[in-house]
Amino acid sequence: MTTTSLRRRNQKRSRALLLLSGFSLLLSILFASSSCVAPTNQSSQSLGQWPGPVAVTFVTSVPYEKALRLLTDLGLQSALQCRVGSERITPGTGSVGMPQVIWEPVGQKTQYAKKHQIQILPGSPSVDWWGHLQAIPEVSNIGFLDPPQYLCDSSALVYGTPSANTPLPLAARDPLHYARIVFHSQESYDTALYIISNEGLRLADPCYDQAKQKEKQVDWHPMGQEKVFTTTHTLIVATNKGITSNLWQQHLRTLPSIASLTLLTGCGD
Repeated sequence: MTTTSLRRRNQKRSRALLLLSGFSLLLSILFASSSCVAPTNQSSQSLGQWPGPVAVTFVTSVPYEKALRLLTDLGLQSALQCRVGSERITPGTGSVGMPQVIWEPVGQKTQYAKKHQIQILPGSPSVDWWGHLQAIPEVSNIGFLDPPQYLCDSSALVYGTPSANTPLPLAARDPLHYARIVFHSQESYDTALYIISNEGLRLADPCYDQAKQKEKQVDWHPMGQEKVFTTTHTLIVATNKGITSNLWQQHLRTLPSIASLTLLTGCGD
């Protein structure tokens, strides 16, 4: 074998080894990258990562009252969120150009009669609330709508500074409240549950919520209050930003079903 032939063979071998080393390195990088990707789990996603409320569909034999109980027992609450279309944004800065969305009742009782579906967001759920929903035989489907948020109707928008009696969803700057609502004795639990859900309030346990906020170890428990309601006709509720009306107190105090409404400072009241 000539010197030239030997040199050519060595060059080919070197190129092959170099390509093999590069391919091995690429595989190592890809494997390391894939092992760092967290598995997607809907129940562990924060609300900020979600495109909108979750749509829960029930089998047609389930009445609205039972569906609402099943959801609120899990610490979930009915919710509606529309988005402002680009064609609704007018020239100007701040609230002059960008309209505010007028709050609307979120109970969805009328819509349920047609679709057997309620859109929800977590209030005080267990970590695996998504799995709990899937395990309920009355639930036929869980998922996001497509598109995830419907366009706000022009009648649901207000430009500039809204009047004091214009209901708006609680904003990020608005404080959250707990309240004790006492209903008149003739009102059923289902009626009371619909009233607070329609107002954008959720069933709440202030002690549980505050323990979670302080990152303390605390066991979750169902949030339904039917047993206590049978003797006290009382519900403990909490507001939620983006869902509850800023005029919720004024509105509830006008309802004939409600005997009293008292704000609570938190756990222990």
